[in-house]
Amino acid sequence: ILEEQKELEMQIEIEKQLEQKKQLEIEKIEKEEQKRQEKEQLYNNILEKISNLNSIYDEIRIIDIEKKLPEIIKNRCRAILGKDLITLIEEMILNADINARIKGDYLTFIKKDMIIKPEQQIFQRIKDILISRGGDWKIENKQSVFYYKVKVKNNSKFVLTNIQILLTSIPNGLISQSDRYLIDILNPNSLESPTFKFSAKESCVGDKVKGVVIYTDPKGYPQTVPIQPFKIKYICNLLVPKPITEENYERKIPSMHEQKISFDCKLSPDELEPEISKILQHNNFYLLENLQELESSDFRKIKAYAEGKYDKQDVALSIIMQNLAGHTNKLIIKAMSNKEEKIIDLLRDISMKCDAFKSTPEDLTSLEVICKNCESIVIVTDTMKSKDFIICEDCGEEIEN
Repeated sequence: ILEEQKELEMQIEIEKQLEQKKQLEIEKIEKEEQKRQEKEQLYNNILEKISNLNSIYDEIRIIDIEKKLPEIIKNRCRAILGKDLITLIEEMILNADINARIKGDYLTFIKKDMIIKPEQQIFQRIKDILISRGGDWKIENKQSVFYYKVKVKNNSKFVLTNIQILLTSIPNGLISQSDRYLIDILNPNSLESPTFKFSAKESCVGDKVKGVVIYTDPKGYPQTVPIQPFKIKYICNLLVPKPITEENYERKIPSMHEQKISFDCKLSPDELEPEISKILQHNNFYLLENLQELESSDFRKIKAYAEGKYDKQDVALSIIMQNLAGHTNKLIIKAMSNKEEKIIDLLRDISMKCDAFKSTPEDLTSLEVICKNCESIVIVTDTMKSKDFIICEDCGEEIEN
């Protein structure tokens, strides 16, 4: 136990150091992006001032242009851009941002086409790169692993370079083998889809994966595009069976939080029982010995118990399979735990694994949530489960989903 504790403390310290290092890198990227934006804004301000002179002058001395610029812009030109005015004007001409020529000490405008680049030729930083993301859980060596995929597509007519996918926030309870991926070159209309693997170190994880895509545009400027956050909510298979007597089971569950789901099934109770037992055993639940006296082909009940491998929080299940009047087969799954957030995720997991047995449309599968404010029971359908909050119709309280 001491060795495991020591190993865990070392792992936490390593993760802390990695998190600090990542935070410093993120701050560095943010500072670089801020500098880039300042440079771009100043460049555009000076470009606008010079463009406005075209309506007044055919040509103008460069020293007179400098005199007409506000003092604050002149000071920032050298401090931020690191260039004097004539060097900056040369760059504007080369970039075709203005149509003019330098003749000695004068800037001569070519009136016909003196304009900022046509809109269709301007590099649109957000539209030039398309980003999508998604993910799913898989079991590897009896451990839950989340595969998070980011797809980056070059939607422009230009070659994009130095593309970096950087994960800025990973949910607690997950360990990532890597938090970044580099793409040297991405040709027009091509895409790349790197996958990040997150191993679960806790029996229940949740929260959002956040990140950014950083790349260099054709002008040589670094660009940063945020990745839409992706929410992970799932009860991992990092549970361990916890043997318990019927007496202790009944003694512990009254103090636990509880929620349940119910749906109609295609199978009868006696056909359904072995299938549900397999699912629970696969999820590492201990199945209590069936002592029920009322067991029949129309009624079955399973009690199961487990604890989190890392958080040591107990989880209990009570499952009833019953044939009701009218030949309707009902499955009712009640989950209980002292850690409330484990319950909904566990019920969702089991519900998905029972999809093959359901005769009810998926959107009618119900989840019961108790409002903490007025203690009313709120029925949550699958169409409501994607929302972050549910409103209690009785009191108006927001219930976190």
